[in-house]
Amino acid sequence: SLSTKAGTISTEPKSPIVTQKKSGNDVIVFTDRSVGVVRFQGLPYIYGYERIVDTPIPYSSASIAEVSDGVIWASMAGFWVFNGVNVAPLPCSVWNWIEDAIDDSGSKYFAHCFVSTVTSEMFWFFSSGNEVGQADRYVVFDYKEKIWGMGKMRRTAGLSYPNDPNPILADGKK
Repeated sequence: SLSTKAGTISTEPKSPIVTQKKSGNDVIVFTDRSVGVVRFQGLPYIYGYERIVDTPIPYSSASIAEVSDGVIWASMAGFWVFNGVNVAPLPCSVWNWIEDAIDDSGSKYFAHCFVSTVTSEMFWFFSSGNEVGQADRYVVFDYKEKIWGMGKMRRTAGLSYPNDPNPILADGKK
């Protein structure tokens, strides 16, 4: 359940909340069984929960990114996008490479997204299991051109400002 000043909002079907992502004025809520959205409905402090669809949950709570097309997340069943109304699979031309390279248990803890708004790219870093405790592989999606790429690069976090051509990416070293 989600607590608000007006009371409690229950998710349907009842299941634990795994993670969430704020998107505009909404909050996208991922339970272990479905995706829903919490929306402000009016004063004073009135919110509603709308179940959108049963779909796979993100690999990790950091495997979610907001881009101009909506909210994208990586799951064990591929990439998904929520455009504010509907959830749909996001075709990924490099998914076979991901399936061959990914370490599911490590990615559960270390996978994360990074968005560069200057280049219109979303990076998803995941663990191959080759480097313990690291996300050492990535896929990149150019969400304007709808082009996928992939590579090997260890990164633990990233930060990008809207007009900054040089994003900051950390590799976990000093």
